[in-house]
Amino acid sequence: MLNAYGCFHTRARNKKKSTQLIASIPQSWHELIKPLAIKGLTKELAENCSTKTVTDQVWHLSLAPKKKYLFTKETLTKLSQHIHKLHPELTIQIHIEEPNTQTPSEIKKEENTQKLESARKALLQESCLKKILELSKTDEEKIKIKLHEAVANPTN
Repeated sequence: MLNAYGCFHTRARNKKKSTQLIASIPQSWHELIKPLAIKGLTKELAENCSTKTVTDQVWHLSLAPKKKYLFTKETLTKLSQHIHKLHPELTIQIHIEEPNTQTPSEIKKEENTQKLESARKALLQESCLKKILELSKTDEEKIKIKLHEAVANPTN
């Protein structure tokens, strides 16, 4: 049920089942939303929220004011429903404020930047290695030429 605070919540019927589910809840918002089959603006909303605080069953999230357009009744309902499918005991509340922690979107961007940097370094090392090999072949050829010259002209 969607309440006036912009959150979707239900109570787990079976406390034993609820306890088992709580044990499987990821420790970060980024990990919590990874398995969700969400798309479009709902995905954008999830990826641009960050964890403010977490209690037993309530995740308080921050959404930057510049991303407020993502926060609609429809996107919140869809996001809450997807979370509810995996963790029926959870409630989310989204607060429009500057996040204190990284959003999943920022984490992805950072991971992609690190991957690109690693790939760039690998290419640089590979091209340096190719140059070294080329130079060593050139040096090897020069040595062979000098050896041939020395054999042909034993006067040195």
